[in-house]
Amino acid sequence: MGVGLTVNQFGAVSWRRPDAYARLATSRRPPLGRLSPGTALMIIIFRILIITAALSFFAAISVPFDAPFQIEVSTTSPPPWMAAAGAFSLAVLALFIATIALLFFRPWGRWLTAAAVVVGSASVLAASSSPIAQAVSPLSKLLLAVSALAWVSVVWLAYRSQLAARFKHKH
Repeated sequence: MGVGLTVNQFGAVSWRRPDAYARLATSRRPPLGRLSPGTALMIIIFRILIITAALSFFAAISVPFDAPFQIEVSTTSPPPWMAAAGAFSLAVLALFIATIALLFFRPWGRWLTAAAVVVGSASVLAASSSPIAQAVSPLSKLLLAVSALAWVSVVWLAYRSQLAARFKHKH
């Protein structure tokens, strides 16, 4: 396991471990150039779904409210939907981190995405009776539905398709 001096066809000199190519050849994950057409297409669809889910979610939260609303907050106790808002904020942060993890096929990205989708869905259901939920515009509701459907599809593909094997190795 020594280091050897190599010279390429352009005359550049580099230090290279002789076993580097042997380790690369025995890697469990094939390089992108050797993927089957079906797997390459699945990776493209998977990444498009991730980007669609993230962009539609951030577009939905940037759409202005449909109507003004009034919220009365007690100074002695927080409103019941405040806990749902906190859980939703944590789910948003987790989905942002999971988006990056899924794009790079990190093994922990799958369970983080699944947990964030469950927590986010539960917090949206809990906050559906709040005054904010009634003021959200129909476009925002549509974009949130598209985002939720895309996230569920991403989780399903990450666990059940031929992409699941790409998450099992260490990077």
